[in-house]
Amino acid sequence: MAPCLKQPAGIRKGSRLVSRGVARRGTTSCWYTRVVTEYGPVLVFLAMIVAFGAISLAVAAFLRPARPGPVKLQNYECGPEPIGPAWIQFPVGFYLVALVFIVFDALAVFLFPWALVVGALGWPAFAAMAGFLGILLLGWGYAYREGVLSWT
Repeated sequence: MAPCLKQPAGIRKGSRLVSRGVARRGTTSCWYTRVVTEYGPVLVFLAMIVAFGAISLAVAAFLRPARPGPVKLQNYECGPEPIGPAWIQFPVGFYLVALVFIVFDALAVFLFPWALVVGALGWPAFAAMAGFLGILLLGWGYAYREGVLSWT
């Protein structure tokens, strides 16, 4: 075990971290003891989560019946018998609509938190968001012009 240090290595005595209480001069408690005390419960909880998942999977694998047969190994498509091969060509429009959805979902991720603090940040934040929305509007216009948004 490492010797008990009064402050973490690499932190100067005059730094801001020392004044915030991370490493104070003359303290008798070890900094790693403090880290273990603060993050110990989180690590124990994480270990319990991993152990629960591993034990649940092991018990399920041990208790389940294993009786493979030709019917169980056949493809299942919501009840009816499978017709044709499983590898068919999908229309690319589905993927393009999904990509456009992801792009505009990013709008919501950035727009709502910004709306909460725009009053405090002022006009520079408004200009930055206007630029962001302008870029998204250009993307939407390009997708519309290329016909991604039409189903015909």
